[in-house]
Amino acid sequence: LKLNWKALSDTDTPAKFYVARTNNVKYGAKDEYELLGSAKIKNGTAEFNIGKKADIYKILMETPNHRLNTWITPTQTNN
Repeated sequence: LKLNWKALSDTDTPAKFYVARTNNVKYGAKDEYELLGSAKIKNGTAEFNIGKKADIYKILMETPNHRLNTWITPTQTNN
């Protein structure tokens, strides 16, 4: 999984990246997020092995001041 973003800072601050492979929230339950790793925000890119195949991937980017998320569905992946 390769992620790209526009870095608005040139600090060495790291961002943490997580993945959930379910959409349990849709049914009133919680999704379990697994830490993928971290990358410096200023780099504007990170690459991770997401391992197990799933019907949906929820990606969370966590910085000291913000949380950003996106969803990837099978039609968006190159299986």
